[in-house]
Amino acid sequence: MADVVENALHVAKVMLQKHYFGNNSVKVKTLKTLTNLTSEDFERADTYLLQGKYCSGTLGGNEGLRTLTVAGIDLVKTYQDNKKQKEKNIEAENILQADILYGKIQKLNEDWNSPDASEAKLIKEYAVDAIKLYGETNQKKKLELKAIVEKTEEVIPPENLKQLKDKSEKYGLQKIYSWLPFRKNFLYIVILIVLAVFPLVGLFNFLKPEEKKKVNATINENFQNINIKASPKPNNPPTISTVEDKTEDICVRRQNSENVFNGEIKISFTRIEYEGTSKKEVAYITVNSPNEKTKSFDSLEVGSKIIYKGKSEYEITLDSLETFKACFEVLKVNELSK
Repeated sequence: MADVVENALHVAKVMLQKHYFGNNSVKVKTLKTLTNLTSEDFERADTYLLQGKYCSGTLGGNEGLRTLTVAGIDLVKTYQDNKKQKEKNIEAENILQADILYGKIQKLNEDWNSPDASEAKLIKEYAVDAIKLYGETNQKKKLELKAIVEKTEEVIPPENLKQLKDKSEKYGLQKIYSWLPFRKNFLYIVILIVLAVFPLVGLFNFLKPEEKKKVNATINENFQNINIKASPKPNNPPTISTVEDKTEDICVRRQNSENVFNGEIKISFTRIEYEGTSKKEVAYITVNSPNEKTKSFDSLEVGSKIIYKGKSEYEITLDSLETFKACFEVLKVNELSK
């Protein structure tokens, strides 16, 4: 019976879409073709609609006429309204479940201080399920969840050769992409050098043999003068003022601290956030030293440099940033005279 009702609704929907109601009617054979039902299914659906007075008709078999009644129109609209309401209820339930998963992910992400593969898999599963449940809604949260999935994939070991290959290709391409600006600048420099040197080489090839000898002699003489001027006398070194630079590289896990230069300063990695529509990773850190106030530095991107003045002056550069670890290069500058 359920199939008969569904087929009858299908026939009524086709008639409503084609405007076969009021003064417009359709032949049975045409309607059967439009519904794409088998002859048996169509006949049962047609009988259901006629008996329920959802459509009116005439005799004549396939040449008979059918017209959708007001009751038939109400039947289709009621079904469509119920279907839309059901879809809305399902969507609301999905969003509620996704928000619950999102809260669990945030809690796990805050408590996750060590790169443990099992916890990373759990966070990834929650994030993937939440993204599916959000559907076409909550785009901002979906972007954040996708960033979390990528971070967990850095920790989860590949289970087979295909995953190992895909992971290697993915992070290899990311590294190449990060080098592209430097390579592009290098390419520009090479092109400028070629454009500057090529005309000179062409001109040199057109010189007569004796003129070439003169050019070569001039070049050799200039190089000898440069070497003489560039070589200082060993018995009379110049007095210069130098700056002694000391560097130390450290990595600090999230919500932990590390001492630098035997405890002269301490760097704490408090948290990581994702800012902007592109979800750019930024770090929040604090720096302090004995007998000095703690100073906070917010929204640091990879490559950011900050200056901290304590016992000495320190230049701190954020070299790399991961979900649970940040690495720094610390430069201590002391002015000395020799």
